[in-house]
Amino acid sequence: MGTEHVYNQGYAQGTITGGNIQTYSVQAGTPYFPNVKTPVIFIEQAEGSKALEFSRDLAQILQIHTDIKGLVIGRFPTENILKTIPVIYHVDFGHTQPIFTFPLGGEVEIDTSKMQISIIKG
Repeated sequence: MGTEHVYNQGYAQGTITGGNIQTYSVQAGTPYFPNVKTPVIFIEQAEGSKALEFSRDLAQILQIHTDIKGLVIGRFPTENILKTIPVIYHVDFGHTQPIFTFPLGGEVEIDTSKMQISIIKG
């Protein structure tokens, strides 16, 4: 260990499951899929693989394991659209209070240096 990064701090204890994300996902719905309660999932995918496939497979795994206790991600595709576009997260819109309403079809300006979202045309 030495180059790991933490996305979310915390403590988890559970049963180990996982492996290559594509192989693990393909097993879903078959008798070969591990029936694990309170899993800590270890997944990886070859770095040269497609980022979209990784995202889709991860979403599937998270829907199957609704009682997940922890997630450890090994190597995964370095090609990532999130590295090429501005991303702001933890924004209050949708099912939150206070609520931010945005006009679908309107135009918006995002400035991550100012942490600002501006509707420029409704």
